Amino acid sequence: MNILITIQAVDLDDPLNGFFHEWLKEASHHFDAITVLALRVGRHDLPKNITIIPMRKAGSRSKLEAFWTLVRTSWQRRKMYDGVFVRTDAIYVLLCGWLWRLLAKPVVFWYAHYKPNKLLPFAEQIATVVVTSVPEAYPGRAMMAERLGQGIDESRFLVHEKTEHAMLRLLVLGRVQRIKGVKEIVSEFIREGAYGGKAQLTIVGPALDRDYEKEIEDLCVGRKDIRWIKGLSYDEIPSLLAEQDVLVNAYSGSLDKVIVESMMMGMIPVVATRGLCHTVPLEWRWMVAETPEERIRAIRKILSLASEERTRYAKRVRELAIRDHSMRGQIERLANLFTRYE
Repeated sequence: MNILITIQAVDLDDPLNGFFHEWLKEASHHFDAITVLALRVGRHDLPKNITIIPMRKAGSRSKLEAFWTLVRTSWQRRKMYDGVFVRTDAIYVLLCGWLWRLLAKPVVFWYAHYKPNKLLPFAEQIATVVVTSVPEAYPGRAMMAERLGQGIDESRFLVHEKTEHAMLRLLVLGRVQRIKGVKEIVSEFIREGAYGGKAQLTIVGPALDRDYEKEIEDLCVGRKDIRWIKGLSYDEIPSLLAEQDVLVNAYSGSLDKVIVESMMMGMIPVVATRGLCHTVPLEWRWMVAETPEERIRAIRKILSLASEERTRYAKRVRELAIRDHSMRGQIERLANLFTRYE
């Protein structure tokens, strides 16, 4: 089967969208040919059965140019693909869904974001099937969305034997925004006295709000147990995760891929998203910490674990993450969907 895919970016240097490069490599083993329409194209190295087409010229922000490329390519290559996979952007389903359906191409629409989109109800009506990572990640009519998992390449995120470290290494990874509660995590860390002087905190990610950035910087002044890395490429993330013990967030939205990646690296998650409940066993629900009190209690619990217990947790969280969220498993489920609707 041949498919057409729309995506924001194909770029190994993009820390947010770089993962899709590896996704495409894996998908090349499951589909005969793949045509990718991307808003932005950067550094990439993909198999010969994948064709990358930029939707607009480098540096251009023209929506009309992107729309025209989408429609023109969908028509000109109509005999070169059997189905369409739209990643996240409901507008593409609305703009070109009529043509795809007219051509009798099944349209699989992926949406995995806590935030509702006013175009979502219309995209639901046009798409053949809607898919998501976990139920909590889909703000539309949840019963419509089929769960595919996050789709993480487990071969990139391997458990390494961690060197003995005197401190419990806590990590906050991703965009630094008010909605993510990063300042609250830093404040808790300081208030708890770095958890009795037994922990250190690393923040990785750019701040989108200069005022919020300064608020956090002011909290961190003079502290050697808190560091903030504001820029990191996608290629560098696995080596970063290998040096950490616990992923912390205060964000109650959808199950972010960062959570799954960290679990595949054997990190213990302490996160606010309920989507984790679908992956971990009932007795591990303490990892879902929705309040500051629960978060502090969970971190203190991890501090109390013996080295052997932490190793057992590391092995098991990786197994659970692969079971529900591996890239291969997601792509196999996607291929089965196209087969079902062709």
